[in-house]
Amino acid sequence: MSDTQTFETFVAKERDRLAKARAKILGQQAELQQQLAAIETEMRAVDAYEAVKSGKAAPATGTKTRKSGTRRSGIRDEILGIVSSAAGGITRGELLEKKGIIERDDKAGAQSVSNALAALKKAGKLSQNADGKYVAA
Repeated sequence: MSDTQTFETFVAKERDRLAKARAKILGQQAELQQQLAAIETEMRAVDAYEAVKSGKAAPATGTKTRKSGTRRSGIRDEILGIVSSAAGGITRGELLEKKGIIERDDKAGAQSVSNALAALKKAGKLSQNADGKYVAA
């Protein structure tokens, strides 16, 4: 039986190593998403400036249309990255604090986080531990 225990130990260590590597990459991905969003905001500002300077109407913000039933990417990936990088898991309230939603009293933002958590849980990417904290699956 020592061979079985040794193999089981190996598998457990390997699973732990892979989970940590995955969490690190998801955290990096969330950070890159935030950086990309900031760059896109700056690019829209430059476009608006150039349009005003040339005398043309500034491009309307948020006019991109989406097909019905599609979602904007970002919030789920960001939430998954935050949860994955939180050792021992994270509660919904802690997520709201981390995103600054509580300070802004942003009800729509809080609902968006709740929706993302539910969707990620349904997709099997998140689960809740015995303490009720969200952990990456």
